[in-house]
Amino acid sequence: MITNILLGVVWVAFSMIAYTQLGSLPAQSAMFPRMTILGMGAAGVLLIIDTLWKYRKGRFKSETTLTKETLIFQILIPATMLFVTYFMLRAVGFYISSFFLVVVVFLYQTYRAGGVYPKRRQVVKSLGVGGLITGTMYVIFTLLLRLPVPNGSLF
Repeated sequence: MITNILLGVVWVAFSMIAYTQLGSLPAQSAMFPRMTILGMGAAGVLLIIDTLWKYRKGRFKSETTLTKETLIFQILIPATMLFVTYFMLRAVGFYISSFFLVVVVFLYQTYRAGGVYPKRRQVVKSLGVGGLITGTMYVIFTLLLRLPVPNGSLF
């Protein structure tokens, strides 16, 4: 229970600090980060409320300790994915990095949910979903909103 409340407080505090940093951005460029940060803050508040609500109703499960499996599959691998995407963002730009992240997360979730390595069908499906999501972001951010997206050193 304490970890959920602390995580909620950290999310709210981070979103408040990050929100103050958006003041120097142009209004149109700050719109998406502002909505994302507000969503993070709302998620933190909802996490706190949900935890307190479940505790009050007596339905809160006791906390488990951090296991090796949890550390690897829920912390290290996702963190590695995000770091690789960050460095890809600097090299190849926003859209290629986003496509990579969507495909890798799709395949990783397929592996974690089913316990088997993704087959050809899942790989093709992940490429389609990645292309669809990346294409949608391109249409929304670049064509409709005309927002600048991060360019990489290669593209």
